[in-house]
Amino acid sequence: MLMHRAMISRRRGLLSLSLGLLLVFLPVTSAFALDYTITEVIEIGEAGFAPFVNPIIWSPDGTKIAFTKAGVIYFSDTLGNVQEVIKPEMPLHRWAWVSDSQIAVYTRKYTGHGGDLVHRISTIDVNLKKETALQDFNTFYGFREVEGFSEYYGPLKSIEGNSYYAQKRYSSIKSNISVIPLTFEQSKSAQIANDHFLRWSDSGLYKVRLDHSDSTWLVGLPIMMTSLYPVANFECTYAMDKGHLIRLRDTTIILVDTLIGPLPPNTDGCAILWSSFNPVAPEILFTISCSKGENYPVNRIATLDYNTFQLTVIDTITGLTSCAAPAYSPNGKKIALMSRNRAYILTREFE
Repeated sequence: MLMHRAMISRRRGLLSLSLGLLLVFLPVTSAFALDYTITEVIEIGEAGFAPFVNPIIWSPDGTKIAFTKAGVIYFSDTLGNVQEVIKPEMPLHRWAWVSDSQIAVYTRKYTGHGGDLVHRISTIDVNLKKETALQDFNTFYGFREVEGFSEYYGPLKSIEGNSYYAQKRYSSIKSNISVIPLTFEQSKSAQIANDHFLRWSDSGLYKVRLDHSDSTWLVGLPIMMTSLYPVANFECTYAMDKGHLIRLRDTTIILVDTLIGPLPPNTDGCAILWSSFNPVAPEILFTISCSKGENYPVNRIATLDYNTFQLTVIDTITGLTSCAAPAYSPNGKKIALMSRNRAYILTREFE
């Protein structure tokens, strides 16, 4: 067991893109203190960065993680007992646990004819090791101009924490495009009726209903370029996009990359990737990716208490190197991660 105390550096004088407002510290209640010790590191085994957006995902009950290797899906319990599940028929691009025994996946492949693609959204039962297709469809040049054509995207999670996918139905009149959110379990359809996602537009960040019928403006557009998938905490009081931590109550934007300290040797810049919010505490988990050209990446993972702005670099206190793609367990106490193409699970004890 590792009994390293988390070494946390306090940094003040934060650089803020305040949009005319001062940075004000606001209290956020938490389920536990954020001073922690890493008490255990479990090596799961060899794993790949596919799908790149979320190479490791936790089951809703926190008893399992899923990961891939050479196109095959595996799962492991928190003690490192690994089971092979299935190799999907097509390459995996997105996935999410939708129950304690089911993973939803989006797969696709090229047909070999121009830009034509074959797509599938399906569910995989990890116990039965069986894939069930929900939607199969093909896309081709100009499909968005075809009256009545539907494409499907997902799986995704709403701000409220529910898994869903969506049908986008096109019309020859662009303003008539409709979006219908769908659940992976029919019994849960009512749960997503009023759920939301985050989306940037030219005028800023919006909280948007899953069916696109309504939206609420949250904050103006930052100076830096934005991504397709900003994330928010459950209360939707904070959002994170790349290196921007956005306090939505007063539209203050804090540059997280000003907190990470000196650049690693032989690098000339850093970016914040794979950001997520602790489900039960005021903490963010992310990858610090620094480089000098594509052939020399230096990756680390860190947690940030966004009440006190205390930063903990997890590589330093575990002895692991090149850590990336971290993911919180549902109770916020365990962290799954990748290190040198191997998956690990860390257990934390809070004081």
